[in-house]
Amino acid sequence: MIVFDGLADVALRPLAKSAGSQMVRAGSDDVATNERETGRTGTDSKSGSIALIVGPSGSGKDALLAGARKQLADDPRFYFPKRVVSRTAHASEDFVSMTVDEFNAAKAAGAFSVTWSAHDLSYGITKELDTQAEEGRTCVFNTSRRVVDRVKRRFGSVTTILITAPPEVRADRLAKRGRESTDAIRLRLERAGDDVQGDVAINNVGSVEAGVSQLIAALLAASSR
Repeated sequence: MIVFDGLADVALRPLAKSAGSQMVRAGSDDVATNERETGRTGTDSKSGSIALIVGPSGSGKDALLAGARKQLADDPRFYFPKRVVSRTAHASEDFVSMTVDEFNAAKAAGAFSVTWSAHDLSYGITKELDTQAEEGRTCVFNTSRRVVDRVKRRFGSVTTILITAPPEVRADRLAKRGRESTDAIRLRLERAGDDVQGDVAINNVGSVEAGVSQLIAALLAASSR
């Protein structure tokens, strides 16, 4: 295990070749890339790279990602695509809102590079992802752990960054968001996968500023791969 100097909570963990089967359920019906539309199969290496932000609900992924996006806004090496979500817009998250019908129509039209479903919602990243990767940028987005294997098949350089926190911390954060009932929060916590692994792990239990610094360090390392 390699640890960034001065960042004890961030560790680079090379994954064993078999780890992908533990992290994802490849070929599931609700996880897709645009391989069918493009005719691509196998590994489709592109000149840029992908940094996938994964982790259980309440781990603070959105807060750290927003902080990193703000600090790296003027850095041409990075691209932070907005997710498209079949949910009404909410002040606590920055995403493109669509109705279910709008999302399904966009998906059928081939508008997305990656789509997945989670918590009864549909998520997508538009095909701008492919363009930015082809131009050599590191593309960073928050996604489901079940997408990891599919993305690795299509892009030559993919880093998975796991952001996590203890269950009691995540429960408190979810409650403070005020978006869900107590029962819904309990179900989210119960669904959190223990099989999630990453090339980089961030234990997000400190300040937002500290977590953002750790994430940026991980993204800079991913960009230089």
